[in-house]
Amino acid sequence: MLVFSDHRQASCASVDAKVAEQLEQVRLRIRDLQGLENELQRLLSCCHGGVIEECRIIGSLSQQR
Repeated sequence: MLVFSDHRQASCASVDAKVAEQLEQVRLRIRDLQGLENELQRLLSCCHGGVIEECRIIGSLSQQR
């Protein structure tokens, strides 16, 4: 963004557009991470201890392949 500082008399519109674009990218990443968080929480709630052979998390992941 500092490239914009070379054009001191230019409109801020291009800076605003770049910031808005970056904000949208951050929001998309947050949404993706929240989805991942929910999936990991779901997997964790399936776990009831025991041994790997009976692990519902491993079973669930194996089915997704």
